Amino acid sequence: MGSRYEVEVTVGSARDLKNVNWRKGDLKPYAVVWVDSGAKCSTRVDLDNGENPSWDEKLLVPLPPSSRLEDAVLYLDVVHANAAEGVKPLVGSARIPLRDVLDDAGIGGKASRNLRLKRPSGRPHGRLDVRVAIKEPARYYDPNPYPAPA
Repeated sequence: MGSRYEVEVTVGSARDLKNVNWRKGDLKPYAVVWVDSGAKCSTRVDLDNGENPSWDEKLLVPLPPSSRLEDAVLYLDVVHANAAEGVKPLVGSARIPLRDVLDDAGIGGKASRNLRLKRPSGRPHGRLDVRVAIKEPARYYDPNPYPAPA
């Protein structure tokens, strides 16, 4: 059985990213989001905008059935695609406690965030704009589950 809730994340854009690929070429970033590391979702790779990518993609992140919504955390990474050997692909990371989204917007409402991306060392590496909503999963019900034979 799945969770009663899912997280809708709209990854808008990022700015002032550090080019982790500077010796080999342009930055080709994409975003990865997850609550449970076994179920990660990602945006497409932005091939055109380098350090200031724009995705404007909506991702649905499942919540694990065993997690409590108030204790769950949404993790976001911006990563360089097809990193050459010797290039560490992680541009930066951020996280949002879902309790903050609940406090700001409740169930079904959207909370906008401008997140500071950080390297594992803690150094800042740009900003990421996202909109987050906690929703009950949509359910499809066929109004005519038993069609008459022709």
